[in-house]
Amino acid sequence: MYKNISQVRIKEIICERIRALRVDRDIKQIVIADYLGIKQNTYAQYESGERGISPEMIVKLAQYYRVTTDYIMGLDDDRRKIRG
Repeated sequence: MYKNISQVRIKEIICERIRALRVDRDIKQIVIADYLGIKQNTYAQYESGERGISPEMIVKLAQYYRVTTDYIMGLDDDRRKIRG
């Protein structure tokens, strides 16, 4: 069952988690931005919360890091991808 959390908190969690996933793997923002097909400053704005991130980008990041979208959005604390 999903946790009951606000939209604002979900945005904060997304920012925290995409940054932590990148930093934990010692990857530069430009590498992730290139993978997503966006500019580095746009990706930096995702991490800082200055810009909202689309569901499509969340899916791409989950695929890149091999985690679930629920993990990125703070709906699940398990980093492991279910399958694939």
